[in-house]
Amino acid sequence: MGINSWLHGWCCHEVFGFYDNGTFFNDYHLLERDGTHLSGKGKGIFDNMLASLLWRALNSRTWGVGGKVTMLKPSHLAGD
Repeated sequence: MGINSWLHGWCCHEVFGFYDNGTFFNDYHLLERDGTHLSGKGKGIFDNMLASLLWRALNSRTWGVGGKVTMLKPSHLAGD
């Protein structure tokens, strides 16, 4: 956990995203019994979280001359 705390602090300082899935998936019991692999429900949540992160990251950067990257929104963001 020590490296995650340091990395989280560094990412915040550098205004760079940090995704700590360890505590989230442990807290909500989304791991298989082995404690390492995601359960089916955990995989679905991870997929949505990753899609959302990628969409936000790619659509926050300006590319080319005055344009933004155009991507489809993940289904759970369609209402935004």
